[in-house]
Amino acid sequence: MVCGYWSSTIIQMDRDGRQRLAQVVTEDDGVTGPISVFYSKHTGSIIVGMMNNNDITVFKAVLE
Repeated sequence: MVCGYWSSTIIQMDRDGRQRLAQVVTEDDGVTGPISVFYSKHTGSIIVGMMNNNDITVFKAVLE
């Protein structure tokens, strides 16, 4: 997972970090200025920390 601070997105990359697999979270989901991201395989959650408002938002990951 990669944070796009200026684009307000979270992107999933391949293992080597060379290929973009999916845009996981966007500004439409309430993310503005993400600076940290963590995926918990135990809870299936994506945890995003944002700079603009000092919030932490938790998203439930949906596997397709």
